[in-house]
Amino acid sequence: MNDNRDVMMDIETLGTKPGSIVLSVGLVRFNPRPVGAGNPVQSSEVLKMSSLRVNFDAKELAQKGFLMDADTVKWWVFQGEEARKNAFDPSKETIKTLAEGLADIQRFFEPKDRVWGNGANFDIPLVEALYDKSLWSKYPWGYSKVRCYRTVKAMCNWDTSLVPENELWHDPVADCIHQIQTLQAIAYCNPTLLFD
Repeated sequence: MNDNRDVMMDIETLGTKPGSIVLSVGLVRFNPRPVGAGNPVQSSEVLKMSSLRVNFDAKELAQKGFLMDADTVKWWVFQGEEARKNAFDPSKETIKTLAEGLADIQRFFEPKDRVWGNGANFDIPLVEALYDKSLWSKYPWGYSKVRCYRTVKAMCNWDTSLVPENELWHDPVADCIHQIQTLQAIAYCNPTLLFD
């Protein structure tokens, strides 16, 4: 059993509402207060060892009734070339059917895990909509285990110099790692902050 009970989730999508096409899901397991790291923020290399990226087949999702939003598609046009290539052109070997991808996500979670998203109304609800339309009996996390990174970030002060620059914006695993490192810096600078 893993001592890291927290999982950060980040998604790349073609919309901002539940029922939108999800291009990819990144998951990274972590501890908000790493022990013995010598640094209050874990390195990207360490965090990548406990990560998962699922790339979904956007055409399959569209056929199943998931939608794209014109404003989100337009937003992608103005993102960097590397981010667009990463989101829209993953290697064919890594693309999963909806059933395969959801099964991978299900296996990544352990029963007592907390799941963190960047906004109470974005990452987690959009992935829950994938499960709902697929008729899965339950999500891999309990309703009381959902956490919001954006809320904690807005409520606390922290030393931004503790957080390394994001390696690749709009890559779901790289974004998870950046969010984890920020959360760990927040925990370090706010020792009375409780995560349970």
